[in-house]
Parts: sequence; C-alpha cells; structure tokens
Amino acid sequence: MYFMKTKRILSLMLACCLVLVVLTACKEETDGNISSGSSMTANVESEDDGIFDLGSDIFGTDSESASSQTTSGSDGTASKGTATVSSQPPKEYEKVEITDISKLPQYAQNAYKQLPDLKTDSEKKLSVLTNLAAPAHADLLGYKYGVTLDWISVPWNEVNTQYISRVNSGKSPDILIGDYNFPLISRQYVQAWDSYLNLSDPLWKDAKSANDMFTVSKKHYMLIPADPGIAHAGSYVFYNADVIKNAGLETPSELFAKDKWDWDAFAKIAEKLTDTKNKKYGAWLYNGPQMFLHTTGHDFIDFVNGRPQNMVKSAPVTRAIQAYSDLVAKKTIYFGGNAETLVARGDVAMAVTTLGGVMAFQGQVLKGNCGFTALPKDPQADSLYMPYIFNGFYLGKDAKHPNNAVAYMAIWNIMSQQDVKLEEVKEHWDDKEEGAQSPEIMENILNISNKAKVTVITSNMFGNEFTITVSGIGQSIDGGEPWSKIAAQVSPVADAGIRASFGG
Repeated sequence: MYFMKTKRILSLMLACCLVLVVLTACKEETDGNISSGSSMTANVESEDDGIFDLGSDIFGTDSESASSQTTSGSDGTASKGTATVSSQPPKEYEKVEITDISKLPQYAQNAYKQLPDLKTDSEKKLSVLTNLAAPAHADLLGYKYGVTLDWISVPWNEVNTQYISRVNSGKSPDILIGDYNFPLISRQYVQAWDSYLNLSDPLWKDAKSANDMFTVSKKHYMLIPADPGIAHAGSYVFYNADVIKNAGLETPSELFAKDKWDWDAFAKIAEKLTDTKNKKYGAWLYNGPQMFLHTTGHDFIDFVNGRPQNMVKSAPVTRAIQAYSDLVAKKTIYFGGNAETLVARGDVAMAVTTLGGVMAFQGQVLKGNCGFTALPKDPQADSLYMPYIFNGFYLGKDAKHPNNAVAYMAIWNIMSQQDVKLEEVKEHWDDKEEGAQSPEIMENILNISNKAKVTVITSNMFGNEFTITVSGIGQSIDGGEPWSKIAAQVSPVADAGIRASFGG
C-alpha cells in the first residue's frame, strides 16, 4: 500500500525522537555542582580549501577504530544492530500519471502535485543511513521519480562509526541523517550539496537562512528542510486555563494572540498564582533557565558560519539567566516532579514542557480546561524564538545517487509544509487512538510555528561533560549561586567541548 495511514504527522514523529534523545541526556542525575572544564584538544591542520583537518583516528584508511566498534558483514560494511527496510516503487510506476493518484490520501496528492520534475540518476536507487525509523512517505519517491529507497536504521550511538566503516569499505550510503558533525565535514567524509542543489531555488528559499548558519567555506554540507512543524516542537507552555481565568488574568494563548506574551507576562501570571502556604505555584520549568535562554535566539554555544562560538558570558545569556533567577527569588517555581499532572489539577499554573507532556492531557486541552502555547518572547529579541532540536541530512562521500538524494530531499521538504501535515491529521485523526494529535492541536502548533524563528539547541553536540554541565546550571541557580561564579565554571567546559569537536 502506498502511504502508511499514520495518525501522527511525519515531521513531529521525527522531532519526538530527537527530543527524547537530547532531553534524556539533559535529565541525567547531577550533584548540582558545575563540572570543571576538560583540557582535551584536537590537532588542527589548515588545508588549501579552508576546511579543517582534525586528524581523528576514527577516520583511519583501514577504519581500525570503526571496525573495533562494529561488526562487519560479508561485504565489508557494518552490520551490528542494522535493520534495513526497502521501499519499492509501485510496479506500474512508469505508467503513473497525475490522474492515477486520485485514490491516494489528499495530503499525498497535494505533495505529489507540488513536487518538481528533477534529474535522477540512471540507477533508480537511494540508500539512507540513520537511527530513525523508516518514514511514511518513502513510496512517494517511487511514485514521482521511480526510485527505490533502502532505509538502513542502526542504534543512535553507532550511526557515525557505521557510516565511516561503510565509507572506508567503499559502500557509502547516499544520505546520512545525524547531528551536525564537523569532523565528518573537515575530513571530507561527506560532500557539499551545492553541486546538486541550489538553496536559492523557490523550493528551498524558506530553508536557506537556517542552512546558511552551518556553512563551511561557504558550502552547505548539512541540509535542514524547511519544516516549521519539526523546528518548533521542542518546548511549549502548558497551562491551566480555568485557574488563570478565575484569577482575572488573560491566558497565555490569549496574550500570544495579541502579541503580548513575553517574559514579563509569564512572570506576572507566575507571581499572581503562587501561594506557597497552600502549596500552589505559578510555574514549573523543564531544564530550569533554558526556556529564557532559547527565546533570546541563542544557546550557550552558537553557530556562526559553521563554527561554534562560546556565548556563556554574553549579554543575551546573562539576561536570560537573570530572568530565571528573579522567578527563583520570588519563590514562584515548583521544583518537584509530575508537573503536568499538577497543572491539569490546578496546583501549578503553567509548565514549560515537551509536546508529549501537553499531549498527555489533550482531552482537557480540547475541552478548554487547559491550553498550550509558545514559549514567551524575550522583550529585547527581534522575534519570538522557539528551540530547534534537529538532525541534518548529509550527502555521502562517495554517494552513487546524488540526484536521487536531491529528489528525496525535495519530497521531505514538501511533506514538511503545513498544509500537507494538517491535511494528513484531518484525514486520519481518530480520537480513540491514545496520543494521536487532533486537528485543533495541530493547527495551534502550526500557528505558533509560523510566528517564530529558530534557536538551534547545541549542547548535545559538544560531549557528555558539557551536556551534564548545562543540566546542572539550573540547580546551581536554585541553590543561590550567582551567575558570575557559575559562568566562570561553565565557560571553560564550553571551550573544551568546542576544541574537542572542532579544534582550535
């Protein structure tokens, strides 16, 4: 059958996988102290083309490091933990015309009609290596372009080693899906998309600004499709509408609709609805101050033209930390667990949580007892920003089907557009399926997405030590430590993570 009748949109399924990986790492137990910085440094050698050579031995010509962590198959490729799913185009694809797709779901027909005619390779195949499950839209590659998709899924912690092993054995996948990985770029284990894809074309223009953030030597090695649904699915404010209205206040959604939803409005509701004697609190914030930080448009480390920049002591970060510290000082924050349940019950007014936390109480959202909206805007920022936890798409070093890869990226880009996603939800939503997103929920997500810009979350890209360090920042502030002292401890860890991953 052509499309799987999934009741969840494809892009949010991907986002949830990514959020779980990152947020699980951030939730590791710490003692509340900030770790000291590492002195690890990578060797750096400048090459004529301006791409940096890190000299990591994981990229040895005989792939000693890679082969020591994976089991090679008979063809020399890594096979440990590998699950391959092949999606064949319809047998009659050569005869398929636009009039033949009338039996497909409407969202699939919409996507098909928007896809451009593109050059494909003589061999109608495409291989993708990732840790994600095979997507629902695979067959569209066959319907439109007659290409068979070979989807190779491996454990997330083996993606890089298995990819490197396959490249070194002459079996490079056409596409690698993974985090931003500068060593892969610097050692030229992936190639730039620019020779095959023009980000200035109408199909890609909405994605160009985000992709330009990660250029190296003015080339695009990692591709991020234009996807507001994925980009803003990291965090939301879940709130008890009844409690807030009974206090004579406008709800976060009402304030958002009037462009008045900012840090000050958040703090006002939190302070008004805090009554510690009766164990009532105004807010709960997943990962402490990071809500404020990410709405500045920055993270503790930013990317500028493909290179990381330490932002720990910057003005935006300092301002965000102060906003969080003010809430702590006023004792408006609930520090216990099970916050979403307490919001639904009315004991906590608002919780900054994941989409999954919101969806657990979808019934109350649809009834109007609870609601959810965007993170509040930084009053000094140029826009509303929402956090983006992402995977990028790389073109394999020796990809045999680069044009087919571009065709697949075009499908991913079109399938990410809001009208397609909302049409899918409307057509397949079943309120009896646990966790399925209703059209109303989806429309709210898209409304938020369309008003926001992206903050790229980077802490997971710089090693476990930095991730744990970041997760301990909120605990240190909660314990009364001043930001000047915390920043002095965090900044060297950020520098060490940058050196270890990027050199210099």
